[in-house]
Amino acid sequence: MYIIKGDSFEKVYKKSIISILRDGEEVAPRGSKTFELNPATLVIEDARKLLTMPNERKGNYTFQLAEALWMLRGSNDLEEIAHYNGVWRYFEDEDDKGILNGAYGERLRAWNGDIDQFYEVYKKLKQDSYSRQAIMIIFDPERDNKIHESGSYSKDIPCTNYFAFTVRNGKLNMTVVMRSNDLHKGTIYDVPNFIIFQHILAGWLEVEVGKYTHVANSFHIYENDIENLVDVFNDRNDITVYDGKDYGDPKLSLQEFNQVMAAISTAEMYSRGTESKEVFAENIGAYKNIINEIKNTWWRSVCAQIVMYNYRKLGATKEEFQVFLPFITNEYRKNVETWEAIKK
Repeated sequence: MYIIKGDSFEKVYKKSIISILRDGEEVAPRGSKTFELNPATLVIEDARKLLTMPNERKGNYTFQLAEALWMLRGSNDLEEIAHYNGVWRYFEDEDDKGILNGAYGERLRAWNGDIDQFYEVYKKLKQDSYSRQAIMIIFDPERDNKIHESGSYSKDIPCTNYFAFTVRNGKLNMTVVMRSNDLHKGTIYDVPNFIIFQHILAGWLEVEVGKYTHVANSFHIYENDIENLVDVFNDRNDITVYDGKDYGDPKLSLQEFNQVMAAISTAEMYSRGTESKEVFAENIGAYKNIINEIKNTWWRSVCAQIVMYNYRKLGATKEEFQVFLPFITNEYRKNVETWEAIKK
C-alpha cells in the first residue's frame, strides 16, 4: 500500500506523479500501457483547500464545477454534462440513449428513484455524531455487472465504490474508495468534486471540514499521458494557489444550500441553453441579478464562472465575457483571468 500525504492536493498531486512513475508497475488493461500503484492511498490533511490542480496543470475547471453541480442535481442526462466535456458522449450505451449508466448524481441523490443518500447520511450523523454508518454507495452490482443486449457491459461503469464520513473532534472526515483512478484524466476532477461534497455535509452538520482520504485500488497514469505531466513533474516550486490567500468557504446550511443550488441551476440551465451570443447579451442583467442574490462568495464565484464560460462558448469576445469576472473571487480566479474567446 502506497500512502501519499500532503496538506493540499496541489502538493499531493505532484508527489503522486513521482510515485507512480518511479514505483508503478507496467500493466496493459484493454491493451493500453499504464504505470500503476496497486493500491494507493492519498491523504489530504486539510480538506479546506479543495482545489487540486497545480498552477502548471492545465485543466477544464468549468467542467469540474459543472460536473459537481450535475451530480448534486441528481441528474443522469448525457447532454447536460457533454456540453462541458464532449468525451462523455463516448460512454453512452446503445440501448440507453441520452443518459449515462454510471451517473453519480442519480445514484447519490435518487438511488432506486427515491433515496437521497446525502440527506440520509446527514440524518445519521445529526442523530449520532460518532456514527460509523454514514456511507454513500455508488457502485451498483445490479447495473454494473449486467451484460447488455449487445453482449458487453455498459461503457459507463463507475470508478468510485463508496464514500464514508465520520465526525471526530468537531470535524467531518471523508474517505473515498475507488476501484480505479486515472491520475491525469480522473483524479484531477474527482478529488475537488468529492471535497465539495465534504464541505456541503459539513455545512449541513455545522462542523468544520477535516481530513480527506482517497483510496484507489488501481492508481495509474497512461503511458500516452506522461508528456502532458512533464511541466508539473519538473516544477519544484512549493508555492500553491492558496499561499497567503483566503478564498472563502463553500459550507452552507441545508436551507442555504437548497436556495443556492436553485439559483445556480437556473443560471446554468439558461446560459447553457441559449442559442446565440446576441440573445445571451440581452439577458446579461438577469444573470447578474441571479449571481448577486447568492450571498456566499464561493458559490457566487461558481455561478459566475459557469455563466461566463457559456457566454464565451457562444463566441463572445474576451472583453464581452469578462463582464462576469468581478464576481469570481475564489480559487478559480487565476484560471479564468487567462481565458481567451473560444474559436468556433
